[in-house]
Amino acid sequence: MNRIVNEKGACIIAHLGLSSGYHELGVMPIFEGISLIRLFKPLSHFIIGSAYAEVLIRRFCDTIESDRVAHITGAGQ
Repeated sequence: MNRIVNEKGACIIAHLGLSSGYHELGVMPIFEGISLIRLFKPLSHFIIGSAYAEVLIRRFCDTIESDRVAHITGAGQ
């Protein structure tokens, strides 16, 4: 992904990963189990609309905005 983005003259400045809480193959119980085992939290903690998601979305948007402002003002150089 980095290579493709860089070839277009852009750069990745932030990542965001959240669950929609849905999978068409009905494997959500498997994801729920993995979430509990690996992350020690239920999958509902990480889905869009959760408090966790809201914090991450705000942080993601703030990162993009601050990088945009730095780029416009030349502060990032």
